[in-house]
Amino acid sequence: MYKVILALIISINAHAGVGGISGAMILFQDDSTFVNAYFDRSICHDGFEYKAMINECTKYRNSRDDRTCERWSKKPAFQPIESTRMRCKSFAGSDDDCREYEEVKFIQKPVRQVLIKDESGNILKKRKLTIPECK
Repeated sequence: MYKVILALIISINAHAGVGGISGAMILFQDDSTFVNAYFDRSICHDGFEYKAMINECTKYRNSRDDRTCERWSKKPAFQPIESTRMRCKSFAGSDDDCREYEEVKFIQKPVRQVLIKDESGNILKKRKLTIPECK
């Protein structure tokens, strides 16, 4: 459940900022990470799932206040094009605590509209992005 909530928060924040690119991210749920399909050339699909090479921390350094990654490596990641996710169905109180969750379809299409924005959030360009089929 924690991964689902974290993924929802990241998803909301990934599209909330101004400037940059919107609409190019593919969420790999099991790894709790996004891949930017506009820039990342490792991402592809076979009609059923996405495949990409992602960074994974293989060695951490712990200190009193934080945990820092010392060594990264690449690993393959997989995400179904059509899957499900949990979202909040009803909130409780003024703290936006979720009272009840529901499972909904989660579809990430390989053909998408990408918006390139300036720092003010104005759309500079619209691009069609087609994630390639795996070879």
